[in-house]
Amino acid sequence: MFSRLVDRVGFSMLAEVTQMAVGLVVFFTLAKRLELREIAFITTVTAFAALVGGLAIFGGSTVLMRDVGAGADFSRAFAKVTSTGTIGPLFGVALLLALRPWIIPELSFWVLGALLIGQMVLLWIVELCCHAAVAVGDMRLNFRMRLVTGLIRLVGLGGWLATSDQSLRSWSAWALAANAIGMIAALEVIRRRLGAKYSIRGATPRDFRTGIVYSLGISSEGVLDSSDRPVLLRIVGADVVGNYGFSGRVATLGVVPLIAVIKAYSADVFTASARGVASAIEASKRVAMIVVPMGFAIGVVLFLSAPLIPVLFGEKLNDAVPMLQALAGLPLIRGLQYVGGNILTATEYQGRRVAFTAAAGLSNLLLNLALIPFWSWKAAVGTTYAAEIGLTILCWWWVMRNRSPRDETTGISVAH
Repeated sequence: MFSRLVDRVGFSMLAEVTQMAVGLVVFFTLAKRLELREIAFITTVTAFAALVGGLAIFGGSTVLMRDVGAGADFSRAFAKVTSTGTIGPLFGVALLLALRPWIIPELSFWVLGALLIGQMVLLWIVELCCHAAVAVGDMRLNFRMRLVTGLIRLVGLGGWLATSDQSLRSWSAWALAANAIGMIAALEVIRRRLGAKYSIRGATPRDFRTGIVYSLGISSEGVLDSSDRPVLLRIVGADVVGNYGFSGRVATLGVVPLIAVIKAYSADVFTASARGVASAIEASKRVAMIVVPMGFAIGVVLFLSAPLIPVLFGEKLNDAVPMLQALAGLPLIRGLQYVGGNILTATEYQGRRVAFTAAAGLSNLLLNLALIPFWSWKAAVGTTYAAEIGLTILCWWWVMRNRSPRDETTGISVAH
């Protein structure tokens, strides 16, 4: 089983591990150097970027995978998603900047703008380039782009560390520059290796309309994953958000290896789905047999390693220890949720997946608004588990309810 897993995952796992490693180095370095209040601002900006950015990309990588898998011209498909993936996020950035006095008034216009453009536009174009390599089946190219763009981000981090001004304002400028260089490098690789060019005019109004369904699903996941940070910041304060945001980021990174496994086996699930839901379930059983023990093991590691946080990052993150321990079960639950959700997408029930995710996200937001004033971060943990478990149950309930074999035409997608 292990040797087969290695063969199947291959460069897909290496790409995900590289992305996770770079993210860990950047985030942990910032957590070590920045003040707790600045950590809170970064996690809150990331939350807003996920909430708005998920809706603004109009399907993005999912649409690219679907179109290329269906035989569409690769250059046309890439031009379309880079166009929607630029125009939509830029409007999202403008919206959040306009709302700055109400959402994060403590951050200056320029710092917030630099952080949002870096995350919602530049890094997203890099992500599209990496998914373009996946769409044509070149996992080695995907890994190389992850490695190169990750190294560029680390060089930017090194430049920031070499300066005397290690503030959030300084980091926003260095990160913006590194992300811009990484985007240019990724687009050049796609142009040279796959013959496709970036275009801001490659999409039609119909492309925006067809992509909105997929964006609703991605944005709903953002609400489910991140809505507690802004609520905590406005109701409880920056110190709590700094600790909770750190813990949530670490717990979320624990899901990355599970997503790599699910992606590596997605082709089997989508192929089997042509014979009906029952066949897709059978193909997904192999994935679940890997995801469940791996998710449990990751949770145990997170729980046991939590006391090391203040040792490594200082006493300012003392409160992150019980928070991370409380969130240690998330990788296992999300792994099961993504396996079930992938079946829904593969068997043309993407609309159901979006509806379920939106319902879970909205419930989570409302519960956060109602309970956080009374129980602070403990309420955020409880509402997160309630929404995640509810979504997992809904996905698998619908899958099992429709498991009778039938012929279907399927699209192409991957786990988010």
